[in-house]
Amino acid sequence: DTESGIDPADMKILGLLLAGLTDQSVAGQLDVSVRTVQRRVKHLMETAGVQTRMQLGWHAARNGWV
Repeated sequence: DTESGIDPADMKILGLLLAGLTDQSVAGQLDVSVRTVQRRVKHLMETAGVQTRMQLGWHAARNGWV
């Protein structure tokens, strides 16, 4: 974990999603399954206490996750 408490791999996923990539594109870039991307995003949303990906992006930016 980094100082923010977010795994570097999760930060990479967030960065790619915020850049506009789809789950499938993120999975291809990181050589993981789409399900892995979706599971990690769900975990990040739970960690952030948010309901939507839009809220997750806002929370991530505000808290220095990306």
